[in-house]
Amino acid sequence: MAPRTTAILALRHQITVLERQLGGERVRFSPGDRSFLAALLHRLPSEVLRRIRLVVRPDTVLRWHRDLVARRHAARSRPKRAGRPRTVRSVRLCLSRSLMGSRRSTANAFATVR
Repeated sequence: MAPRTTAILALRHQITVLERQLGGERVRFSPGDRSFLAALLHRLPSEVLRRIRLVVRPDTVLRWHRDLVARRHAARSRPKRAGRPRTVRSVRLCLSRSLMGSRRSTANAFATVR
């Protein structure tokens, strides 16, 4: 997208947000609005971003983008299952065989001692 088109889309979205909140004292962006603006504006060069008339400071938009990327990375790197990872089946079989063998030999040793 060209920088001019991106700027126009960002401004239109901000107007939509402001129209929704006409009665409020302070403009509050929902997480979806923040994500949209951050994803849209982060590709603009910093000098263009500073010339655009925004409701929030350009540094705020860049911080929103950093938060968006951090949340995305955290969600992807989160383990899919909670707790300790499962043991490989071959290792479980090997352990169960060795434990069974040691139980028998231990049982036999106790039987001979008695």
